[in-house]
Amino acid sequence: MRALLLSTLLAATLVAGGAHATPNFPGAIQRQLSATAPPACRVCHVDGITGLGTVNTPFGKNMRERGLEAYDEPRLVTALAAMERDRIDSSKGRGTTDIEALRRGGDPNSTSAGSALGEPDYGCGATFARRATGSWTALAALAVATLSALRRGRGARGSAARRSPSPRPPSGTSARRAP
Repeated sequence: MRALLLSTLLAATLVAGGAHATPNFPGAIQRQLSATAPPACRVCHVDGITGLGTVNTPFGKNMRERGLEAYDEPRLVTALAAMERDRIDSSKGRGTTDIEALRRGGDPNSTSAGSALGEPDYGCGATFARRATGSWTALAALAVATLSALRRGRGARGSAARRSPSPRPPSGTSARRAP
């Protein structure tokens, strides 16, 4: 039973730990670049799926090459400055730098000059990543299953203890059974 409880706690830790992006980065990028809006997760994370080790878009890879590290805002600022200095165009053909695209609310990975990101309502710009909902749902289901298993285990032991003991022979009689 303890193994089940420990495995549940371990699963909860792993699920909760991997669900979030660096929450302060979109706002920091918007402030640093005076952008019209914070960038959506998909600017750095493929398909907007966040978590440690998921910064794999062309723009995200270029930022990592220039020193970006999770949860390190000073390195984010340094990487943005390097991207501007190096005039990086991750789309290889849009005709504007990634920094210019971000300032006007565009997607630096897109070849379309008019590609707008819009306001993020999930992911980096919000409190939780879009995929976190499924992870938390799975975690809740796991917790309910664990609690049910624990209750069933206690219930079986508890009902055995509540059963009346087998009748004892009256005092003065032998408790032996005949063969």
